Amino acid sequence: MVDDTLPDCNAIDLLIVKRSSMLDPSFLTAFINSEPIREAVKYGTVGAIQGHFNVEALRNLEVPYLPLTKQVELAADWHHERKVVSAMSADLTRAIALAKERRAALITAAVTGQIDVAAKQRPAAEQLEDDIKEL
Repeated sequence: MVDDTLPDCNAIDLLIVKRSSMLDPSFLTAFINSEPIREAVKYGTVGAIQGHFNVEALRNLEVPYLPLTKQVELAADWHHERKVVSAMSADLTRAIALAKERRAALITAAVTGQIDVAAKQRPAAEQLEDDIKEL
């Protein structure tokens, strides 16, 4: 499903699905992008040099029949969960960057003698915290 968040896109492989009154477009999009269907698409891909998922494989994809109201509800739930996971992923990326930054600072402090890495029974991070408090 192409919306305003995808301006000026160029798709190498494109399969157009005619909208059915029995399918909510957001539900179909979420369904097709779900992990089990992605796996099915991977195994249904043909072509040795540049793999592609063909029209016949798409036609053979079994989409569960659900009432339209249930489809809308599930699509909204999936969309919400995707936002939550995306936010968590962004938080994790920031945490990793901060950890790397702190690791680099700790190494620099150890190399420049700002902390005593030879101190017994105390992790270097605790020593660094104490040294910072003294400043």
